Amino acid sequence: FRSLNTLRDTVCKPSGIPQIWGPDGHFPWISRYLYTIFDPVLGQLDVFLSWHGIFYRAAHYKKPQKGHALIMAGGVGVGKTLLFTKVISATVGGHMDASEYLNGNTSFNSSLLAVPLLTSDDATSTSDPRTHRFFGEQVKRFTANQDFTHKQKYENDCRVDWHGRLAISGNDDEESIRRI
Repeated sequence: FRSLNTLRDTVCKPSGIPQIWGPDGHFPWISRYLYTIFDPVLGQLDVFLSWHGIFYRAAHYKKPQKGHALIMAGGVGVGKTLLFTKVISATVGGHMDASEYLNGNTSFNSSLLAVPLLTSDDATSTSDPRTHRFFGEQVKRFTANQDFTHKQKYENDCRVDWHGRLAISGNDDEESIRRI
């Protein structure tokens, strides 16, 4: 079966040799950063590294497969957006902010279907139940499905396969948690 490959970016190449983890390892800043935003005692870091490892290997070996969405809640300024838009994005081949699409503010999705990672920060509002319901349906759709209608301005729609991941973040206050 044939499909249109819309990926434009490339995956970060592995070093080819084993790397040492931790503050005295080969990437001490990333190690400290991940220990700061994930609680290793609760197993959060292990869950994240597993999620990222499956996603990265699928992208690196060009064997796309669907996977889980990553939803994070945490304090203001701890680095959730940095994790999504710089760290994960750089390793898997790029990202795009999908908030406008997930909220139903646009139907054009060609730029979203061209990247492996879709991100959204505090993406929906609880003040409008229809928007919140639509947001939930879109999250489920992007997580569970792989066949999407590719919509771009001034062009005919077409069907594409998309095997990327969705990463949603919010603050840990009551209102933001309700949004997620």
